[in-house]
Amino acid sequence: MATTSWKDGTPIEPAAIDLSAYSCPEQLERLGPRRLTGALMWFGFAEQVLPKNGVQLSRRLFATKGVQLEEITEDFFDDFDETYTPIIQPQFLDLRNITRQSQLEELGQLRLKAALKSLGLKSGGHLRDLSARLFATRGVPREKLPESFFPNKHGHRSTSRRIAKKKEMAKDMEQNELVTDFLNTLKPDRRGGRAGNNRSAAATNYRGANNRSSGPKRGILKNAGTVPVLLQSSAQ
Repeated sequence: MATTSWKDGTPIEPAAIDLSAYSCPEQLERLGPRRLTGALMWFGFAEQVLPKNGVQLSRRLFATKGVQLEEITEDFFDDFDETYTPIIQPQFLDLRNITRQSQLEELGQLRLKAALKSLGLKSGGHLRDLSARLFATRGVPREKLPESFFPNKHGHRSTSRRIAKKKEMAKDMEQNELVTDFLNTLKPDRRGGRAGNNRSAAATNYRGANNRSSGPKRGILKNAGTVPVLLQSSAQ
């Protein structure tokens, strides 16, 4: 089988790679584009039709794992999707023999994602993020893991905070409406009538709203501490 030249002019020797030792494309990617190109050329593919990107090369080569040699023809990659998203099934990983984070990185993203899924933890991020998250679980009970390790959709504490925030916003809106109504009663009555009764009723509502509210009296608006003073002086 003839050799071809690489970018620097040096020839590429077609050479097979034992794929049984690799469990994901990320592990193959560490070999580099030159080595991956040579492995694909061993199957008979011309260098000119192969991608130059290490990610694409590793995915193509990994796709040949377990495939009979006679089935790998020139059109084997015609319908190959370079951006495929593999289906990752949860798979437990024994960490008792893992002493360094770099050992986990050698397993590749897919294997780490599967291990994190088996623990019910977040499985997104780069290789370093995945390995750090999984390595941090060694010898740590699940209930003592940081909340950031768990998916947000299962974070009950986050949901409770959101509900409490919405209730607080609704309460503030209700109080702001009372302020607006009260200020409107202080405007001169263009019809020449008296607004005393309206002012008295609005003031009663204002005082009642503050009396019903729990906690320290901080006025109607959070960021307008002078409003109650203004209302009191106007009412006088």
